[in-house]
Amino acid sequence: MIDPDQLRNYHRQQVLYALQQGGEPMTASEVHEGMTTLALAMGHPRECAAITPAAVAGILRGMLGEILVVQGEDRQNPRYGRGEPTWTATAGLARVERPLAPGTRAVGAGDPAAAQALPAQRQFRQITVDQRLAFLQAECNILLADIARDYTAFEQRVRVQISAFEQRAARLLNQGEDAGA
Repeated sequence: MIDPDQLRNYHRQQVLYALQQGGEPMTASEVHEGMTTLALAMGHPRECAAITPAAVAGILRGMLGEILVVQGEDRQNPRYGRGEPTWTATAGLARVERPLAPGTRAVGAGDPAAAQALPAQRQFRQITVDQRLAFLQAECNILLADIARDYTAFEQRVRVQISAFEQRAARLLNQGEDAGA
């Protein structure tokens, strides 16, 4: 069980980190999505991602009072049919590092041997540039195949619609000739 105060502080750091990473004004729902995705991707406990968009909005309103964030213009939400405020981190705010899971501390904090082992661990877990390019190429190929499939389906729909229009036009013109004869 994570201490509620640690979890609250973690969520506040995650909100600021998500806003800074976003680079553009974000709604509370967008901040929430970024926070939870990051927490799960980093392998943090599920409790870290157990926060609602409404709770994120509350954190943002609290940070507004502390002048840590700035409220922007409302963005229309088509799902709810109303505007939602957008938020950005205050200009000049110190860069927030990626938050660690509550109850953990930075690797190497107070342990020089662990600090020296960190680059080797990261190097071991990272993939090479060639592997990254291969993943990007595969993703690009999938994207192009999806686009080609969608385009072919679109062309087929247009052909069917044009054919139906031509048939309706021919019937309409034939009826006009019959009535005039």
